[in-house]
Amino acid sequence: GYTIPFQYIDGVGSIFVISSCYDVQLKGWYQKSAQFLGQLSFPFYLLHALFICSFGSWLFLTLKTHHVVHPSFFSGVATLVVSILASLPFIKANTLWLKVLNNVMQPLRKKMQS
Repeated sequence: GYTIPFQYIDGVGSIFVISSCYDVQLKGWYQKSAQFLGQLSFPFYLLHALFICSFGSWLFLTLKTHHVVHPSFFSGVATLVVSILASLPFIKANTLWLKVLNNVMQPLRKKMQS
């Protein structure tokens, strides 16, 4: 099968690490994409292993049993998509939780500043 040389993967990772060290101001589509990835990171971190071990394994075995070409690629892509979709409700729950927390903490912060 086709493999991506590790230098390309390391290069993209290096760009992310280096750019995170600088005060980069994003605008428009780039800013919205970066905010979405930031909101997605924690729920995705919590759920991805669960989906890899359950859904991804099941799909891989099913595709391999039916002699589908490149079952690991298709199961990997499908697992990525399902993990992202399952993370979306957690992004909404986190946004709502932070609003509630800010509403509770705002009066306390004002009292402490007085």
